[in-house]
Amino acid sequence: MKKAVISFLGVWVLVCANFIPTVISSGAYIVSSDPDDGATDVSVETWITVRFNTTMDRASVEENLEINPDLDPYGYRLEWDNDGTELTIKPNAALGYDKSYTITFSGAEDEDGNPLSLLQF
Repeated sequence: MKKAVISFLGVWVLVCANFIPTVISSGAYIVSSDPDDGATDVSVETWITVRFNTTMDRASVEENLEINPDLDPYGYRLEWDNDGTELTIKPNAALGYDKSYTITFSGAEDEDGNPLSLLQF
């Protein structure tokens, strides 16, 4: 069975595959994702889950979310957990075989207005 590749990209920085923060920061960042950043052999029937360290401003995340190549003509649905720290992207149709997908959150903020930083320094 052929699989897709999923990558996360944001604010001009490629996200580390393991998302392990090196120091504590007061800003928002991605804690983990499923599938992992850079994963290969991903089922084309997968959902993508992104976990943040803090409650996100849902509107800013949704408005700044880009998926390339786009998922037209079927699109996708977004589902948040109750506390706004976990976003699940649910494609309405299977991902394309042998395609690499990039998910970008440029300009996303947490509920306190802190910009999403995808790497911790």
